[in-house]
Amino acid sequence: MGKKSRNVPTPSSDPKPWERQVEEGAKPWKAFQEFRKRRDLATVAERVGVTEKTARNYASLWDWTARADAWDQEQARAEDRAVLAARAADAVSSSAKWRTAEERALDVLLEKIEQAEDMSVRDTLAVADRASHWRRISEGDVTDRTEIQEQLDLSALTTEEVISFRRLLLKAKAGAE
Repeated sequence: MGKKSRNVPTPSSDPKPWERQVEEGAKPWKAFQEFRKRRDLATVAERVGVTEKTARNYASLWDWTARADAWDQEQARAEDRAVLAARAADAVSSSAKWRTAEERALDVLLEKIEQAEDMSVRDTLAVADRASHWRRISEGDVTDRTEIQEQLDLSALTTEEVISFRRLLLKAKAGAE
């Protein structure tokens, strides 16, 4: 009993159109591989060492055009998957860079809050708004929907509420570390 080549499909297998087909001989398979690359029967015949008529017969018998088209479509899908994977990797990298920038900016702002006990309520809320804005950008959220569009009346806030708000910001910083 002779050895079977790894490229020879068994009768029970279901090869893809661009793969070696069941009962496809070595020479027609090699010729198809050349056709898949060049799409020219005369060149295939010359490269494989058969007549052009034999190459035409192989092409007809083994449906080379449809198989080569299926190969092209598979290659296009593979290229699309690679492009999408590269885009996803870029998005993750970009998101990580935004998060790093956001963390640095928030650290600086929180240091300013810690150092400036006399920071106004308006400035404190502006810091919180900017930090929230950067977080939304880093997560890819739309930012203009959540921006404060109207003037806030901060006169109703008590000193105790402002201090509580600052403490919350400090806790958020400690939790992020």
